[in-house]
Amino acid sequence: MRRIQLVCCLTALTPVFCLVSAQSQAPSGAGGTPASNAVMDLSPLETRVLGQNRWLSGGPAALRVIVSNHQTGKPLAANVTLTLAVLKNGKPDAPRTLFAGRTDALGTLDAQFITPASAPGQYQLGVEIHSSIGDDSITQPIELENSWQILLTADKPVYQPGQTMHLRALALDMATRRPLTRQSIVFEVEDGRGNKVFKQRETLSPFGIASSDFSLADEVNMGVFTLRAILSQGQAEKKVRVERYVLPKFKVTLTPGKPYYLPGEMLEGTVEAQYFFGKPVSSSAVTLDLNTVDIGVTRLSEMKGTTDAAGEWKFSYRLPDSFVGQPFEQGKAVIEMDAAVTDTADHKQSQTLEIPVVKDPVLLTIVPESRSLVPGVVNRIYIAAATADGAPLANSPVSVDINGGASSQPTTDNLGIAILSFLPGPGPVTLRATAADKEGHSATATETLSAAPGQEGIILRSDKSLARVGESLNLFALSSVKSGTLYLDVTRNQQT
Repeated sequence: MRRIQLVCCLTALTPVFCLVSAQSQAPSGAGGTPASNAVMDLSPLETRVLGQNRWLSGGPAALRVIVSNHQTGKPLAANVTLTLAVLKNGKPDAPRTLFAGRTDALGTLDAQFITPASAPGQYQLGVEIHSSIGDDSITQPIELENSWQILLTADKPVYQPGQTMHLRALALDMATRRPLTRQSIVFEVEDGRGNKVFKQRETLSPFGIASSDFSLADEVNMGVFTLRAILSQGQAEKKVRVERYVLPKFKVTLTPGKPYYLPGEMLEGTVEAQYFFGKPVSSSAVTLDLNTVDIGVTRLSEMKGTTDAAGEWKFSYRLPDSFVGQPFEQGKAVIEMDAAVTDTADHKQSQTLEIPVVKDPVLLTIVPESRSLVPGVVNRIYIAAATADGAPLANSPVSVDINGGASSQPTTDNLGIAILSFLPGPGPVTLRATAADKEGHSATATETLSAAPGQEGIILRSDKSLARVGESLNLFALSSVKSGTLYLDVTRNQQT
């Protein structure tokens, strides 16, 4: 699935470069400085060029050229030619034409073209404009570059000394979305101490695939090995472990009674052990360590037991009334449960599981459809409701107060999202949302949203948030401006 960014604006997409030409060069005096009595010769044309200054070689690109009368500001019909020339020693070589067309009734030309599949480097974009009232020209440096992506895979995550690593690389040209073919690719392997122990050059097939095998010695530096696939424009890395290991005799499963807990609740769960041939690991010793994190790792309890005839052991523990929330867990606390089972043959296997401890069992998030509210237009506010483990709070009413006065009660959908539509004024708006789950646990979220600065505002809506390749998107734009020109830009991989 391709990731697409849609941007809608009243004047133009905020570009990487925006060129404006409205005057020609003044006569120069000695030494290249303008003569003191020179008069600036204003061109009758005002030309604006909007787009990126970094293009992918062989990929699609687009530029917008807007031509207007410099004196009146009215749009002009003009013939526009786009050229591209390689820079050699800072000077442009023979240019090649990228696109030629004529501006429409709005004085706008939306040029879409395929960039040359040329070598990466510095180029110069030339824009030539010819109209009934005069001519104009603009130049802009352009950087042409490759965008190659590599997927490096190995047949296993863990190897033993003496085994063979089977490496494979798949390369894709992101500009054309086609396999990268006939390119030289290098496979490298570094051992656990950083020593380069393997290097081999291969050629990508017509399907963009290359492979290589590396046999480990019987005595090697064990640890984390680094695998690399290197192209002339980029590389990919993968980590694998090389160590001596013994296959486990049985599997340990640790299952809590709930996906999350509140402080002070009873933590319950089951430790289950089963041999891989299906027999339960019965009458075996179980050790369960419960830890949490505050300023360090703190042990809460160590529990011991014995599995029954079904290979199970049930446990329960009363949680403390207070915990320290962790920033990397979005304010949640974490209980780490480490279960170890030792069977009658003295084989030991363990299982570790983390479970969140939360203050609020219901999570609410208020998000406007635009970065800020747009006055004079009906805005949509999305309210996402979920339980503490991230499951959506589906088909649940959400009570929303606007500035402490008007209230509404939208209902969440199957994804736990409720939509509030209202017409904001020019000032800030404070929203207070409240929702509850089936157990009666409730939560409240408050968000103050500001209106977009200035009088112009626009909202772009799509009929779907996810679309498959080949599907159509239906777009709908709302603006507080009653008249004017609307531009729509579609950006992928930072390319318009």
